Amino acid sequence: MPTPIVTHNLPLGSTIPPNNTHAISVSLPTWSSTLGWATRDPVTLDEMKTGYPRFFVHRDIVTLSTILVGRLGFRGMLGLLTAQKRWAEEGAGYLRGKIGMEDGVGGVSIQGFAWEGLAQDDEGTGQSGMTGRMKTVQWKRGEVYLVTYPEMLKGHAKDFWQHTGWGISSRYAQTLLARLDELEVQGSHRESVKKGGHCINGNCLMQKGSRSGNSMESTGCIDENTRAEAILRDRIARVASSTRQTVNPADVSLYPTGMTAIASIARVIKSLSSHPQNHHHSSSPPTIIIYGFLYLDTFKLLSKIFNFSLHLLGHSSAAELSTLADSLRNGTISNVVALFCEFPGNPLLRTPDLSAIRSLADEFGFMVVCDDTVGTFVNVDVLGEVDVLVSSLTKMFSGGCDVMGGSLIVNSASSWYADVTRTLRDDGAGRESNWYPADAEVMERNSRDFGERMGMINGNARRVYEMMEREKGKPGGDVVREVFYPLGSESQHLYERHARHLLPPATAASSSSDDYASSGSAAATNGVASHLEHPAMECGYGYLLSLTFYRPQQAVAFYDALDVAKGPSLGTNFTLACAYTLFAHYGEREWAAGFGVEEFLVRVSVGMEEWEGEEGGLREKFQRALRAAEVVGGGSEM
Repeated sequence: MPTPIVTHNLPLGSTIPPNNTHAISVSLPTWSSTLGWATRDPVTLDEMKTGYPRFFVHRDIVTLSTILVGRLGFRGMLGLLTAQKRWAEEGAGYLRGKIGMEDGVGGVSIQGFAWEGLAQDDEGTGQSGMTGRMKTVQWKRGEVYLVTYPEMLKGHAKDFWQHTGWGISSRYAQTLLARLDELEVQGSHRESVKKGGHCINGNCLMQKGSRSGNSMESTGCIDENTRAEAILRDRIARVASSTRQTVNPADVSLYPTGMTAIASIARVIKSLSSHPQNHHHSSSPPTIIIYGFLYLDTFKLLSKIFNFSLHLLGHSSAAELSTLADSLRNGTISNVVALFCEFPGNPLLRTPDLSAIRSLADEFGFMVVCDDTVGTFVNVDVLGEVDVLVSSLTKMFSGGCDVMGGSLIVNSASSWYADVTRTLRDDGAGRESNWYPADAEVMERNSRDFGERMGMINGNARRVYEMMEREKGKPGGDVVREVFYPLGSESQHLYERHARHLLPPATAASSSSDDYASSGSAAATNGVASHLEHPAMECGYGYLLSLTFYRPQQAVAFYDALDVAKGPSLGTNFTLACAYTLFAHYGEREWAAGFGVEEFLVRVSVGMEEWEGEEGGLREKFQRALRAAEVVGGGSEM
């Protein structure tokens, strides 16, 4: 189990976990500091040493990009770094499409660099956040691609970085900074073409091989030993399997971020919808149904990056599904190629009716893509109702808050299986090493006790939920107005329809957690789900809940007094709270409120701290926060 780390009383802008250069979160300990971040207050931003990696480009990545742009002799240009040729091409294409929107914009180009040798991974960086001995991860060859663009396109480049997750990681940047002298520029000339009166630099993609003489392919980072990825595919296949369906590790694809997994299936859908021989081909624009109030970047990735027409059903209601069915049947909505949903949703924890969605998808021939990051493989079994299952491994699967990752599972029983797997293979996304090996190694270590951690956290989260429900139900209670959690919600029965249930110990697998260290796939094909490997584990309703209050000042007082880590992200081994709407929807607060996501909503990702600790466990921390909210009382309601 991970070593406990101190996450309370962290200064503004410090890393979460503390003193970890690869931290995924950053401390915003008060409501006012979160508001300062949302409003881009210079004083607040000056204190930010790091941030969530897709929102805040790590300083080592900025340094590397600046050095490489300078090495190429480009003045007035900035750079976006990716580990894959195809991702660089997507980025360059996206930025070129924005050139007509800006006056005086010059060129966009791609330049590849290659290196050979060994990469080092800090084995001590992980659950504890402390630095330990270095472990060597051997490679044959590494590659990195630099998309250069004029400074006036900086905002568009940031959008691409944030929404796709296709940028390089901080670990990869550190390795490249240490090997700058070994980076070889690939290709010696840049083509220039004219478009709309602007000069666009064309692809100067790989013409030569590396020093070994191999031709440069779109392989990004090639790991000589794929042990970590093999273990992870097997582990995910096992934990996602059930007594009804066994997942083959070959149907699990791994990615450097959760959003990269979603971007990968979006590319597949785009490709399939454009070919007449596939499921969908129509003269009308392809439409994706967004069912539920999905995570911000999923929505923007599909609309801004891939230009899908989106139809939002943001309340996850039965009425919306009924209206959708009528619209599909009468042709009001046409050329629907996919439906995206979350199980359950973030931050309102509403659960979609997957059975009803599956019936509609079968009737009208569209793909169902589900994100179970909040539900987790351990707690819910939804693969049988969907075609593609995506997850952010960054969250509870890792739990350490110090590495990014994502997965994509194709349902082998799906009618889309052959087309999706073939397109993933043709795109190079299915079996290539998409991940920097040192990141994969950290993810493998962090996730070894995934099931055990979830059992503890399920229990803690339920205790917090019950405490808040008691507060809400107190006679004359006027502090907590709503508690959003799968248990007790109107959609509880839909969650429980797909909840995993612990079988008697006699039916459980005999393998121990040490089996996770094996990369063999035999256990993934014996029909036994990984969640049965820990007979004492309690499946439950997950780690995430959200709260609203009767008055804004109560939300602020509760948040400020809650003595836990506070910042972006979720699914960490320690409790992590955030003022969700300020992070995700500050510029569209009124729109978000229309779907129940209020400005003063507090989201809490519950961790595995002791409930009754000697120096104050979770119970006492939440009680103190409630008392602080009670004290401010009075005033106008929200």
